[in-house]
Amino acid sequence: MKVVSYRHHGQPGIGVVTGAKGLIALSKAAPDLPGDLRKILEIDPTLEKVRAATAGKSADFSLDDIAFDPVIREPHATWALALNYKLHIEETGLTTSQTYPQIFLRMPISQVGHRQPLWAPRKSIAEAYDYEGELAVIMASRAATSSAQRPSIMSPAIPATTKARCANIRATTGNSVWARISSAPAVSGHG
Repeated sequence: MKVVSYRHHGQPGIGVVTGAKGLIALSKAAPDLPGDLRKILEIDPTLEKVRAATAGKSADFSLDDIAFDPVIREPHATWALALNYKLHIEETGLTTSQTYPQIFLRMPISQVGHRQPLWAPRKSIAEAYDYEGELAVIMASRAATSSAQRPSIMSPAIPATTKARCANIRATTGNSVWARISSAPAVSGHG
């Protein structure tokens, strides 16, 4: 099941992809569910209510009729693992450690939906852009002091200690794009 966050005529929604280009709007199929995937995961971590509500339904509109939002519109945190494969380490000339990997935080404003324009600094600041595909993992984890589930996105790997605390994990793809800043020295895996 492919669940997407989107905007249709400016209105946010959550939908399930059906067929090659169809989308079932949860606002029609399950009007009692929240209109935000993070909130849906809080009450339906296995997405069984979503699956049941959309089973056998026809598309409400085409994927061509929507603007994609980030899968989780406002994640609590987006953690990324730098230098996560050998070729990338070799091409940058940098080093990392399996014990203490380089992890960095991405701000929610840095995320855009599929097919949406990227935010970029002026050409006078950024001389070039790099990109790579990513595996993004959506985690609905339980807080130590609460049973409330708090989804976040981690990319691309999850430490075993974190996996043990996760109530539910979903995967999606992402595209990581960053600017090479002409006035700043290389200080990370993306320098």
